[in-house]
Amino acid sequence: MSELKSNLLSIRNGGLFKFTTRLLMNIDTENMDTYKQQILNAGNNKAYGAGDNSEEVMMIYNNLLEEKYKSSGLIDTIWKSNPNAYLSEQ
Repeated sequence: MSELKSNLLSIRNGGLFKFTTRLLMNIDTENMDTYKQQILNAGNNKAYGAGDNSEEVMMIYNNLLEEKYKSSGLIDTIWKSNPNAYLSEQ
């Protein structure tokens, strides 16, 4: 159990995890509250033994990115805070 906690903690403290989590939580889109709730629900389901739902989480994540980046490749929405602050915080 302690090895599992250690592994989870190292993943949690990893730079990519922090950046991705902060990116997700700061994307300002019309449906952001719905996406956040879906991601939290998917995480809770896995924590309570509902099985592997990584595909579900990735689908939610992809929907978020599609809403944020349109076909032009440019950011379509405004960040609630300065995204560069997260890049320098690692």
